[in-house]
Amino acid sequence: MVLLKVKSHNKANPADRWQRRSFPKVTEYQASVLCHSSSNTCQRPLIWSLCVMEKVDIKKIIQDCGGVQPPHLAFYIESIRFSCDAAMNSIEYVAEFINMTNETKGQYEMNSESQVKILDHLQNIILHAGALSKYFWAVKDGEHKLHKKRGQTLRSHFKLNENSPLKDKNLRNHLEHFDENLDNYLWEKPIVGVVIPAFVGVEAKDDGVPVHFFRAFFIDTGEFKTLGVRYQIQPIVDELYKIYGVLNNYT
Repeated sequence: MVLLKVKSHNKANPADRWQRRSFPKVTEYQASVLCHSSSNTCQRPLIWSLCVMEKVDIKKIIQDCGGVQPPHLAFYIESIRFSCDAAMNSIEYVAEFINMTNETKGQYEMNSESQVKILDHLQNIILHAGALSKYFWAVKDGEHKLHKKRGQTLRSHFKLNENSPLKDKNLRNHLEHFDENLDNYLWEKPIVGVVIPAFVGVEAKDDGVPVHFFRAFFIDTGEFKTLGVRYQIQPIVDELYKIYGVLNNYT
């Protein structure tokens, strides 16, 4: 165990001014994270949750560290890993389906259960991509621009730029507020024509009859559609693979 002294503010007991606190040794994983954080510009003392520091200029530290101190990075990595792993599992499932359609040259049968499962996985990919986007492009700047700077620092670590499909706010807002968007879609104009709850296949040509897809995946264009909103899946998948590759450097 590594021992760390923590200053106490109890002025009534001078003898107890310094207290001994024990912490686990830094693991190989944590050391790896710290090594990968060597480019961090933070030169000020690290703020540990069990340490008491007087007259700390939080704003200055956030500025110097870009909103992420070296030991904090491990927490962000594990948070990002959760959504990335969940999305990758769904990507593998959809990829197997795409490979099957290519191998059979479109000669395959698909029942309603299979369609729903594929659409579930596609929606899961988009949901987790939207969740990941918040780590890199914060919804709010936060006090002292903490959230904004954290996003900038994480984008640098994961080599994401402003052209990333994850930056698209519609990606996260549409499914995150799906209940409200469903209300708006149903009440915006009368629902007339053909209603298709789930569809996977080639998009049919417009014959003048309105068609409403609750969820659809058009294999000829690689687009996922729900409530009138379309998502190009491949660019999102490519970006998730990039994040996954960086995460593998920390394992």
